[in-house]
Amino acid sequence: MKGYFDKSLYIEGIRQTRVHGIFLTLVTMIIASIAPVYYFVKQFIYTDAYTVLNPIEAQWANVAMMYIFPVVFGFALFSFLMNRKTCDFYHSLPVKRETLFISFTLAGATWIVLSMIALNLFTSALLFISDSTYFSFSGNLLLLLNTTAGALAVFGVIVLAISITGQKFTALILAIFILTLPRIILFCFGTSVENMVYTGIFKIDMFVPVTMGNWDAGIFTSLPSAIYTFIIAILLFVIGCFAFTKRKSELAGNSSQNKYVQYAFQSLIALPFLLFMATSLTSEILSGNEIQFDSILLCCIFIVVSLILFFTFEITTKRSINKLHKSLPVFGISLIVSALFVGLMVGSWHIIDNDTIAAEEVKYIQFNSNQQIFSGYCPNDYVEAIYNHKFT
Repeated sequence: MKGYFDKSLYIEGIRQTRVHGIFLTLVTMIIASIAPVYYFVKQFIYTDAYTVLNPIEAQWANVAMMYIFPVVFGFALFSFLMNRKTCDFYHSLPVKRETLFISFTLAGATWIVLSMIALNLFTSALLFISDSTYFSFSGNLLLLLNTTAGALAVFGVIVLAISITGQKFTALILAIFILTLPRIILFCFGTSVENMVYTGIFKIDMFVPVTMGNWDAGIFTSLPSAIYTFIIAILLFVIGCFAFTKRKSELAGNSSQNKYVQYAFQSLIALPFLLFMATSLTSEILSGNEIQFDSILLCCIFIVVSLILFFTFEITTKRSINKLHKSLPVFGISLIVSALFVGLMVGSWHIIDNDTIAAEEVKYIQFNSNQQIFSGYCPNDYVEAIYNHKFT
């Protein structure tokens, strides 16, 4: 038994994905060159057309490839888990499973990092040579760090999803939900909190890695977000390694290890739209008005959509419509979770509403610093003077 890293397996992983890496990087470079050429032609026609770009506008290809590179390399390296014969072959190698996972994962990570750097340098060089745009080199470097960390995090999600299922379709769907479900939960929670207090108190991007943040220049040019996202990527690789080592060869070709895991997958698939329903219902209750027919209709639509996704996933993964009714009680779990969400938010609101602060406990009053609250009512300098002042 060798250590936790095997050089020959690492090189084999590099070799298996060399075509994917070279081809995808070259194609992406060709596509990314369209923007610099456009700005060069624009300046040639209009001599004073000098364009100032934010980092995302300059390196949009890097942001897009943050999601595409990991998917390609993840499935290229670990697709052997989807076939029983190839799965048995790799598991029969005289190395620990941890060694196999780490060596292949490092091979994929190497291709991802090199591809992201090459793409960024190529686009930057074209923009610099064209002499028709201005972009921040420091912002460009931070964007490269963020998108690289984001790509590694997505790669970790893909590897984790492949390790807990035996079908490519199921793995891809699970990866999408692992990436999006935390943001959906935070969005629903943040919306409900803001309805309880006031707009601007809860900022979602403070709690999510760059892969789930908004596509704005702020989060992609933040060093803390790059570090945070990289830590998330490491955690995903650790969890993926654990799932990989505990995985059974019999899972190859099947959507899940057993029916209970299958039910858990289906519950996750149904949960997002039910959370949207819960958030809408919570907003109606917190408004103090009677629940309108439109709100009831919207809730029914969310439930129907969730049911469609729930059964579609089961039919697609099991390739059968038999015994669909037996999984229906599992849908009730997602309904219970959404009902608990409503109860938690409404209960919290009642606690906050009934909590009266004594006058002697108030040291000062200060307005929230979000200028959007006062936008259109008074000048920004006047607003700034107000929220910088503490009223005692």
